[in-house]
Amino acid sequence: MKKPCFRHLGEHPILDFCNTLVCHADSIEENLLGPDDDEMFVKEFFSLQQKFDLPKHKELIELRGILKKYFEFLIGLDKSNVDAVLNKWLANHAIILQINKDASTHFTSSKQQNHFAPFINSLNSFLINLDLIRLKKCANPNCSHFFYDISKNNKRQWCSMKSCGNIMKARAFYARKRLAK
Repeated sequence: MKKPCFRHLGEHPILDFCNTLVCHADSIEENLLGPDDDEMFVKEFFSLQQKFDLPKHKELIELRGILKKYFEFLIGLDKSNVDAVLNKWLANHAIILQINKDASTHFTSSKQQNHFAPFINSLNSFLINLDLIRLKKCANPNCSHFFYDISKNNKRQWCSMKSCGNIMKARAFYARKRLAK
């Protein structure tokens, strides 16, 4: 079994969690194929040892999908009422973190430890310090990665200069070259 390659592109663990599903052009690369991968992700990003089973894995994948839609909502790419979906998921998992449309949060109760607590704590810490103009999705139309722009001038456009940045700059260069002919 191939060990997943988790990318540290998002500048925050909750964004890197969302980026475990890599969508480029027509290909989809899933980095969380099962409970073993979930355990490796939690160990790498949260320095915790946790055991996952298949039902918890499926719930984690569901959470990732909800979070991706929520971040798209925050940056204006999705107009659905995804905050209600996220709040329902949180309520069903005995972690009562309420998310508001303006990205403010609050805990109302936390009675028991559960497997999703590191992800919820990471989401909470991210949203508490969130500057919405710095939350971005890669400008490469074939990429699905989110990142938090920590550059001084807030001009970062791509998840990674090595991959998407080079591709997009090369495309622009060759388009300019074709127009010059």
